[in-house]
Amino acid sequence: MDFVGGCGSDKLEVIPKGALFNGQFQPLARTALLVRESVAALTKAPQVHAQLHLLRESYAKDKENPPVFAAQDAFILVVSNFSKMGFFDSIDFSPAVIAPATVGHGKSPGKLAWHQWTSLEHNTHIRNMFQVGGKDGQGNTWMMAILPPETWAVVEGHLAGLADARPSKL
Repeated sequence: MDFVGGCGSDKLEVIPKGALFNGQFQPLARTALLVRESVAALTKAPQVHAQLHLLRESYAKDKENPPVFAAQDAFILVVSNFSKMGFFDSIDFSPAVIAPATVGHGKSPGKLAWHQWTSLEHNTHIRNMFQVGGKDGQGNTWMMAILPPETWAVVEGHLAGLADARPSKL
């Protein structure tokens, strides 16, 4: 049997809609627990082997469109939280800095200011995606999302409400 060390693979967490919103939004901790339970169930060796087999068959037929394992009416939301990686602090180009940083740059010239995590291409496969980048040198939390236009109004409303909320623990 062949194995690839350190191989990462997408995992689709199937969480029923009512588990996240049942008249009111559920606490984030509940959502996180549901995701962890789903990942634990879907990362057993037989499950991973079966998924990779289906992926291989699908890509043999169509290399452009990745397979999506979900109900036809499912809403797929992709979230990547890079904040736990300390992404803005993990890469340091300061030895290569040849001029002082401008005022207000942040805590360290040579550190990342922005990370473009996905293609600028917009198609049906790159939608409903969120990426939390983490905090920059000035303490700002960077996020990026690719959403349908009608969804942005909802997101902006929620973000506006965060101004009065307690500070993020990112």
